[in-house]
Formats: sequence, structure tokens, C-alpha cells
Amino acid sequence: MSELDEESLALNVQRLKAYQAKLIVLPRNPKHRTAEVVEAYKSAAQASGQVVPVPAAFVDEAPRAVSAEEKKSRAYVALRQARGIQRSVGKVQKRIAFIKEKKENAKK
Repeated sequence: MSELDEESLALNVQRLKAYQAKLIVLPRNPKHRTAEVVEAYKSAAQASGQVVPVPAAFVDEAPRAVSAEEKKSRAYVALRQARGIQRSVGKVQKRIAFIKEKKENAKK
């Protein structure tokens, strides 16, 4: 689970809302302190450890046998080829445009 996917963001929002519900903030200005807030502040217990634990969203996959297709695939080679293609996209597009232009000029 990535830190940017929707599920993890929703879990984090839920955790923060639970934290805010438990949080008691005493206003700095004594004029704004009500009797209820002061009483809640005095009766609150100091939290220790994780206030709102992070839920374990990752579930381990059970061990399994490696399939023949997985044995046949060459992951490192595929990654290197994909990286090379991605790096040379601009050069390839430039060359294709150059060849097109050359053909158009040859027709004239």
C-alpha cells in the first residue's frame, strides 16, 4: 500500500478524526476557558505510547510455488529494457520527425 493511494489516505483521515475527538485543548486566554473545558482538562489522563495506533492494512501472502511462467520471465532484463525505452523516447520521436520531414522534402 502506497502512502498516496486512496485507501491509505482514508485510513489516515479516520485516524486523525479519532485523535481530534480524544484531544482536549485548553485555550491559552483564561477569558475563553469555560468550566466544562477546565473540568475535562483536569479529569483527562495523559496518554502514553501510540495515541491512535496505525492499523495494519498489509496482509502477508501465503507462500506458494513459483509457476513455470514466473521462472521463464526475466524481470531484470524487462526492467532494463523499459528503462532504456523510457530514456530514449525523445530521441526516437525526434528521429521519426526528421525522417518524415526528409520524405516530405524529397517529394517536392
